[in-house]
Amino acid sequence: MERTYSISEVAEGIGVSQGTIRNWERELVDYLTVERDENGCRVYTEEVVSRLGKVNQLRAQGLSLALIHEIFATFYQVAVEGAGANPSTEETSQWETLSHAFAIQLEEMARRQAQEMKEYIDQRLQTVSYVQNEILSQMQQTRPTRMKHRSVFARVFSL
Repeated sequence: MERTYSISEVAEGIGVSQGTIRNWERELVDYLTVERDENGCRVYTEEVVSRLGKVNQLRAQGLSLALIHEIFATFYQVAVEGAGANPSTEETSQWETLSHAFAIQLEEMARRQAQEMKEYIDQRLQTVSYVQNEILSQMQQTRPTRMKHRSVFARVFSL
């Protein structure tokens, strides 16, 4: 008989809370089939523990549960069609391939977001610089003699 684990053992083993595991079960119900013992407690098989470990790895890479659900749907469909047997047959190499592909996509997304953020910050800095120059100009026009001996900081904050 295959070894089984309690939810506390699984949570401790993969480093997440029991509530997190329950949430993942609800979100990924098609791929995380959890049996219950005679007392109604969850019992996890090696295969389910392995899948939970994969979920944890993907979450650590920043993927949402919705995206992980799509990954699992694609992976297990490919595994069943390709192997014609148990989906966990060539799991390691397929996970590595999927993981690499998603890592590349994540890097590209991060690069795009960083560029967008840089452009946004540059725009804001230009606006701040423009406003600062306008304020200084207005202050110099309204009180030219008094402003000559004051610091820039004092000029900006003593309207």
